[in-house]
Amino acid sequence: MSKKELQEMKKLVVSVEPKSTISEQFRSIRTSIEFASVNTDMKILVITSSEQNSGKSLVSSNLALTFAQKGKKTLLIDGDLRNPSIKNYFYLPKGRGLSSLIRGKTSIDDAIYSTNEKNLYILPPGFIVPNPADVLGSKNMGELLGKLSQLFDQIIIDTPPILVATDAAVVSTFADGILLVVRSGKTKKESAKKGLRLMHQSLTPIIGIILNDVQMNKNEDYYYTLDGDD
Repeated sequence: MSKKELQEMKKLVVSVEPKSTISEQFRSIRTSIEFASVNTDMKILVITSSEQNSGKSLVSSNLALTFAQKGKKTLLIDGDLRNPSIKNYFYLPKGRGLSSLIRGKTSIDDAIYSTNEKNLYILPPGFIVPNPADVLGSKNMGELLGKLSQLFDQIIIDTPPILVATDAAVVSTFADGILLVVRSGKTKKESAKKGLRLMHQSLTPIIGIILNDVQMNKNEDYYYTLDGDD
């Protein structure tokens, strides 16, 4: 494994440092989602951000890991057909994936990959398409998610920033809840507000906002920041 690969894998803190403060925060987010599921099923979650470079794919990957570690059969979908980033954290073959499934070019068994983490599976984006929003908002996409929800206990969909493309809003019509990621010291206040307004136009509830890349003082000389570049 290359130096770059090792650096990226270290960002999956829930896997490499399960006892860390950051890992506990991800488990806390998972618990909050489970509480939100008491009266409404939150099986399919869309994760987006208002701007680029907020770390949403890193959040998606670590959150998916927490569900898998609890014993839930979890599917992480890279729904960014424009600039996919899940590949930075899980090294998978290029080729077939979400776009191929939606267009009926491959089967579910051939498009989904297992990982080294028990109970965690990945659906890569597949080939980049010229009209992502149309593909993601299609009837086929809705039917696909219906089938996948019968096969998995938890589904997390990583989508492009809402101010970059409408993809997240489109996909959210098939989801049970939305999580918005903002990056401390990076995301502009007005951008965050605009992103929220756009996502509120969806009938799907926004169940939480995750503040990413916060410097945490674990003790006097130890600091840990959750940092992603997607």
